[in-house]
Amino acid sequence: FDASASAWASDAVVRWTNASLTLGGTHPTALGELAIAFKSRGNELAGALTNSGGELALNGTVLIGPQRTSLDVALNPRPNAPPAIAQLLATLGRSDPQGTVRVSWQGASLVPAGAR
Repeated sequence: FDASASAWASDAVVRWTNASLTLGGTHPTALGELAIAFKSRGNELAGALTNSGGELALNGTVLIGPQRTSLDVALNPRPNAPPAIAQLLATLGRSDPQGTVRVSWQGASLVPAGAR
């Protein structure tokens, strides 16, 4: 990871094809194609996170910077999702009438200390 001024002025798209995660010790949850479209925002990269296909719909934002990293994502089981997915999402928070659960996380920077 290059945290030079030119890296922060760049845009990038990260794609994960046939993405899956094992959530809560259950079977792997298919996410389809996951994409994060990063745009530079000062000394941070802000990304729109989306996916197509899979058992779980994702829609949110990712922020990576020299001081912090954050994730805010809406998770929604797709019609082909097994009931265990909705049950697992219920452990993460209250869902809206469409079954969407919003998850937010903030933490330390993912940028290596020597590159800040």
